[in-house]
Amino acid sequence: KAARGILKSRYQTSLFMETIPRDAAVHMGQHIVTTSKGNYLPYGMLIGNVASLSNPENEAYQSATLAVPYDSNAIDAVTVLVTP
Repeated sequence: KAARGILKSRYQTSLFMETIPRDAAVHMGQHIVTTSKGNYLPYGMLIGNVASLSNPENEAYQSATLAVPYDSNAIDAVTVLVTP
């Protein structure tokens, strides 16, 4: 079963996924991919892999830090997608 969360930038060079439901089976090394809502991003595009998990007992959600499959220091330009 797929779990959803919100992907955010952390420290300008890494990615962090939050608001993952507590009951979602998330594991180290697991692939994180895009979902398709609209025509902005293709479905199933690899974002990264789970590098670390945080699942405190007193929190409503769990979170994960992602390892990305590219060198963020080698990126010269990006495209920002906006909702019309």
